[in-house]
Amino acid sequence: IITGIGMGGEYPLASTHSADSSENKSDGAKNVALLYLFGSGGGPILCDWVTYFLELSSLPPYYVWRGIFAVGSALSLLGLILRVMTTQNSAQFEKAAK
Repeated sequence: IITGIGMGGEYPLASTHSADSSENKSDGAKNVALLYLFGSGGGPILCDWVTYFLELSSLPPYYVWRGIFAVGSALSLLGLILRVMTTQNSAQFEKAAK
């Protein structure tokens, strides 16, 4: 439930910011397409890899699932830090705010 709420807020905000920050309309559409490509395709693949390598490590199952959540939490924290440090208002937003 928590992941669903988080992603339900993240995807619309990220796609809006990607489209808003581009120089022209066609670049905005490309940025949003890449965002969904890597967000919807890359995440599950990365999860599969993490799970696979943790299973190979011969850890007990109660450590494997905790490791999966630890990697996901670390990546989420990294994303939050990058979002806070690198996100700036677009020129269109600044112009509309005046």
